[in-house]
Order: sequence, then C-alpha cells, then structure tokens
Amino acid sequence: MAGAAPDPTTKECLVALEDEAERVLDDSVSCHDGDPRCDADGVPNGACAFRTRACVNLPDVAACRAREIRRAKVLPRRLGITLTPSGTASVCGAYADVHVPLRRNGAPGRGRVVARVRGSAGRSAVDVDRTIFTCAPPLGCNDCFCPSNPAGGPSEVRLTVAETGNDLDIGTTGQSHNFTNVAGATLDYCLTGCDDTSSSICDASGPTGPGTTNAPPSVHRSRCSPPASPCAS
Repeated sequence: MAGAAPDPTTKECLVALEDEAERVLDDSVSCHDGDPRCDADGVPNGACAFRTRACVNLPDVAACRAREIRRAKVLPRRLGITLTPSGTASVCGAYADVHVPLRRNGAPGRGRVVARVRGSAGRSAVDVDRTIFTCAPPLGCNDCFCPSNPAGGPSEVRLTVAETGNDLDIGTTGQSHNFTNVAGATLDYCLTGCDDTSSSICDASGPTGPGTTNAPPSVHRSRCSPPASPCAS
C-alpha cells in the first residue's frame, strides 16, 4: 500500500524571496516602469528594478520547522542574489536589484528568479521558490495612484458600479430617489492604517477633483508632469 504524499507546506519556510518591505513574494510580481512603489530607481527608463533578497528558515510559517541548510543558490547567478546559511538559523542575504527591461516594442517584459535550498534531510528538505517579475510600461497621466500605505498594507481599492441593481437614494421621494448610477463608473480610495498581519481594517480616503486619483482624464493630462509621476494630492 502506497504511503501518503508528503505535505509540501512542511517545507514552505526553508527558502523564500522577499521584497524591500520584507514581504514574501508571490509566484508573480508586476510593476510599472518608474512607479516608486515597486521600481527601485523610480525613473521611467525602459526597465524595472525589483529590489529582492533571499531568506532561509523563515520564522512563523505554519506546519514548517527550520532545518539545517546545507546548500542554497539563487538563479540566474548574474543577479548577485546570495546568502550564506547558518545551520537552522533564520538568515537573509543582501538586497540586489532584479532588472527587467521592457520589450523593444514597449510591451511588458518578464524575468524569472529561482531560489533553491537543500537541507540535511535529503530530498524531504528540498524547497524551491520561483517568482516571475513583469515590468509594464510607465503609468500615464491618466493613471494617478495613491502613495504607499505607511503601515505596509494595501495602498488602494477601487469601487466599480455594477451593471444592474445599483441606485442612489437621497430622501424617500423626488428626482434623486432611485437615481441610477452610471454602470462601470469607478471611485478610487487611498488606504492607510492597515497592514498584512495584525490590522486588517483600513482608513480610506477618496478625494475628487483635479490632480487626484478620481479626476477626469483630461484634467490628469493637463496637470501631471512628467507622465509617470504621481499626481498632486
């Protein structure tokens, strides 16, 4: 009788790639060229710089225990992302920039980074993390965005009016009772005061008018300079 398949979660703490805010990266990460929230150089120069490091034996990962790491490598080696394991200790290497250029026609460019470690328990202690980095064209004046959330959580949420079942009620009768909203209209809120762990309730602000995330496109085009810069608040 065959045994149960090994639980992959028991190895999830052995190696991971992290961003500049010490957040573990997902399988895919994207950024607009020049967006200071994720492009380390903050300049629309035809490439994104994803500041990244590798860590082993991450703490506080459920169902996973630290192992003695015998070998660790991050590919491609030309990126210069390195680290030196120290037994079962939680260790991170220095940050390095993963440069991902746009394609020659201006289309999004992609790059892949692979982190691999082998522990003292043979194959049962092998962990591999892969992240695809995508660099998209610079944000235009029609794409003003919120500043980073100081607490480290999400920085923006967009509300979109549904096709059906939406209305605005001001009072119980009159012209503005059951007033239908424009389907597909959006309202962007900038978020603060929440993080990815202990505080999940955010403070939200949705300013409107020239130079905000909710300004009409024509206003954005006339106020933003250079095009990849955030609009004035």
